[in-house]
Order: sequence, then C-alpha cells, then structure tokens
Amino acid sequence: MNSSQWRRDHFTEGIYHSSPSIGTHYELYFSNDKNLKTRVTLFRPQAPPVSVKQVPIRPVEKVNIILPLAGRSSAFKVFLAYFEPLLVKLGSNIFLTIVYFGNTVTDMMSHLQPFIIKHKFRSYHIEHVKDRNFSRGYALDTGIRWWNKRTDPLVFLCDVDVVVNEQFLDRCKANTERGQRVYYPIVFSLYNPQVSVMIFPVICQWILPSKLTCIPF
Repeated sequence: MNSSQWRRDHFTEGIYHSSPSIGTHYELYFSNDKNLKTRVTLFRPQAPPVSVKQVPIRPVEKVNIILPLAGRSSAFKVFLAYFEPLLVKLGSNIFLTIVYFGNTVTDMMSHLQPFIIKHKFRSYHIEHVKDRNFSRGYALDTGIRWWNKRTDPLVFLCDVDVVVNEQFLDRCKANTERGQRVYYPIVFSLYNPQVSVMIFPVICQWILPSKLTCIPF
C-alpha cells in the first residue's frame, strides 16, 4: 500500500478472511480528501500483502427498497418513522416499493398517506396482491420484476421489522457490483420496546436486465 495513492488516514473500514493453508484475503475501503471512494482487494499468501486490484466506487443514483407487507399496521408505522430520516437526507435517491397482500390497502394507506402529504413523497410504488397468501419470496420477486424494464437501480430486499440507516445503505453501495456481486449481511435479533428486529437475511443486489434473480424465503 505504500506505493498507492491511498494513505492510512483514508481508510474507512474493511473485512478479511484468513485460511491457515492459503493466506488472508482483504477487502479494504478508502475515501480520500476529495470524497472519492474505492475498494482495494489484497491477498497475503503467508507473505507481505499483494495488491490485486483497485475498483473506484461510483455513486449510485437510486436505491430501491422492496418491502413485502401483509397487515402489520403498527410495525409499518414504526418502519416509516425510521424511513423518514433517510428520505429527508437522500431525497429522490431512495425509492420504496411496497408489495402488499390483502383484500384492501386502506389500513396501510392510513399510515402512508399522511407521510406522502407531509414530505410530498412521490418516489414509491404499491403492488397490491389479492389472490394469494403472503409469501416473502413471491413479494420480492414481484417487486424486482416491476423494475425490470424501467431502470437499473440498486435493490435492497427489506422487511418491515428491519431498521436501517444511511451508513448501512452506504455499505450496500460499496459492497455491490453491477451484474457481479451482491451484499448479504445477516441481521441479528435485537430487543427494543418500539421495534423488534428479527433474524432475517437482507440482500442488496443489482438487477440483471437479462435475468431476474428470485430469492426464496
């Protein structure tokens, strides 16, 4: 790294994996004084680190949150409360796709409509599913398919009990690569009197225009 343009004080975070028989693989993230970001991949085969590649992290224009939902009125109200700071900070760079199961969306809209009016929120879409029971896999597949012929955003497969912040979305952007790489963190159970975050696999991925990825749950 001494010959690189990136200094120690540019380092933000990183992950590594060690194998006793092979060596250590590093994924390091840097941000310089001009706020330019990059991911540096290193491999140390039981020897000094060897630089593999440096990939500039391009800004993502839009993050699309796909949210499966059936009832859960109180949980959805809490979700919107935590979603509000993201909307205020990111504005048009965030989009919410709700795939709702049920005969009517009246209960859900009773919480969403005031939110829409307050923030003049237009970056959302509601897919109403009436003819089948709730299925998270079907909901995520439906939400992805709706985007297929419109644009190619970064997709965040979410759940109404999952609370995220801007830093987490930054990790989604940094750890994904269009058509090549998904980000698959595991969210562990936490207790909070207002929100109970369940163990739930969260996937951030780029939509592949020629092939849709259906994730069963």
